[in-house]
Order: sequence, then C-alpha cells, then structure tokens
Amino acid sequence: LLDDDSYVQKSCCSFTKKNDYFLTSQKKLLENKKIILLDDFLAEGNVVFNVKNLLEQVNSSLIATGIVISKDFQPGYQRLLAADMDVYRQAGIKKMDPLTGVLEYN
Repeated sequence: LLDDDSYVQKSCCSFTKKNDYFLTSQKKLLENKKIILLDDFLAEGNVVFNVKNLLEQVNSSLIATGIVISKDFQPGYQRLLAADMDVYRQAGIKKMDPLTGVLEYN
C-alpha cells in the first residue's frame, strides 16, 4: 500500500526494459471491478500476470486481455493460454530477423 488512496505492487520483469517496475493505481479505480487489460506487445506475459495478481488483492478480476502484437517466438502467449486466460491479439509474429528486417506472421 503506497498511501491510503493507492495500491502499489513491485513487478518483475519488463522484458523490453530489462528491469523491475511498479504497478500503481488509486484504490477507487481497482477495487471490486472487472477489468480488461490492453497492452501493446506481449513477450513473456509478465505484465498480464502482475496485473492479475494486483487485481486479485483488491477483490477484482482480470476478465480478458487484448494484445496488439504477440511475439510468439517468446513464451508469453502460450503461458497465458496455459493459465486459461482469455487473450485476444491483433497480430502474432512467428519470427523476426533483425539483420534483414523480415517479419513472419502467424
């Protein structure tokens, strides 16, 4: 608990930034709610699991997650499916070659 009006949770780890981060929100925005999470990139799935854990602490639930781009060559999408989470994605990238700039989509 950050203060009387906020929740904070240390979360591990941002794949993109290579560090831990903190989820912080006002209580009134989180308590006793049904939440849909929207995120830009999915790599390891840590953000989704950390948000889910925070919501469970405040009697709320993560009912679905929307992802713009899932990097399917990393384990995040499969981890979320294995945890029986409701996940929607716009695009799944099967393969990325940083040398040529070629992307292969699912």
